This record gives sequence, C-alpha cells and structure tokens, in this order.
Amino acid sequence: MNQKRIYQSLLMSALVASVILFIVPTAFAVDNMLMDPDFEEPVLGWNLAKRPPAAATLKIDKKEKKVGPASARIEITDVGNGASVHNLTLDNQADISVKAKKTYTVDFWTKAKADRTLILDALLNQDPWTGLFRVRDLPVTKEWTRIHHTFEAKVTLFPVVFLFSFVDSKTTIWLDHVRFYEGEFDEEDIVGKPQAVNPADKLATTWGILKMQK
Repeated sequence: MNQKRIYQSLLMSALVASVILFIVPTAFAVDNMLMDPDFEEPVLGWNLAKRPPAAATLKIDKKEKKVGPASARIEITDVGNGASVHNLTLDNQADISVKAKKTYTVDFWTKAKADRTLILDALLNQDPWTGLFRVRDLPVTKEWTRIHHTFEAKVTLFPVVFLFSFVDSKTTIWLDHVRFYEGEFDEEDIVGKPQAVNPADKLATTWGILKMQK
C-alpha cells in the first residue's frame, strides 16, 4: 500500500515538473519592453500609421513565420510623398522608458518579397518629440534575417515610441519576434526552443497510468 502511494506521489511530481518545463521556456531571457512582439492574433500591440497618400495593410501571417505562431506581413501600395519617414510606419503601443547612459538593444527577424531597405526609429511620444535613435538603410533580403541595433541612451525619456518606417519601398515585408530591452545584443537560440504542449494531454496520460496501478 505504501509503495503504491509513493509511486503515485512520484508520478504526480513528474507531472508538475513536466508542466513547468514546457510553460517556462515560452518566456524569453530578456525583459522585452514591447507589446505583442510575436504578432499574435489579434494584433493589439501595434498600429499601422499612414499619412495619405501612403497606403498599406497589416496582416497576420500564420504560414510565413520565424518564431512563434505568426508574423506580421505588411503589404504596401503607396509609400507617400517622401516628406517624412513617418508617412508610413508600424508603431508599437508600449510606453517605453529609457534612462540616460544605459545601453539598450532592438532586435527582430525580417524578410521581404524582394531586396529592400528598412528604417528604425524611436522618439519621445509627445512634444518636443526628442529623438532616441534613427537607423536608415537596413538591408532586408528574401531570406529570414535577424537584425539588431545596440545604442546608449543620451537622455532619460518617457514615453518612447518605437517604430518601423517603410517609406523606402513598396515591396511587401515580414516582421517577427521584435524585442527592445536593456543591455547588449542577446543572441538567443530560437532553434532550440521547446514547442508548446497542452498540459491537459499530459495530465490525462498520467492519470491513466495511476488508474492502471490501482
């Protein structure tokens, strides 16, 4: 009788450990300050801003993706009149806070239907719209590529808006797994990340084993 209880206790301990094992890896190592970095449906953390005549659509792409269940596909029909890099942008809705003399990194995965370039921008999201950084002419190819930019904040700013600008080209572009965090570039191993499982399935299997032991 005691042996059966010990066996059941060991099985339940193994169940708890397995559920933790498969849930915890879904949280990434760095403290990402962005909302909805993997573009899960519905897209709540991003806003596609268009100043006419600029025109584009933001779609969730569950087939063409690099990390997680989906990516963002931006189909562009007009890049605008060229007056500003903000004519056509994808803005993250998180209110980011940065501190002077601290190091930060932005990284993300991207690809396009044809070779093109991309602009990164971050600035104070209110008057006087102080710029945090702007990076132009980032090359985007037809293959998934991870791009990263590390910088030191010159001043303390809040709230900061981070955005992608697409005014360079009408070529369709994909974005996935976007991160904005304090520190140097973190080259995470996305290939080795465990796939999510349904803990309920493992629970049913374990209880089946327990039932057989009675």
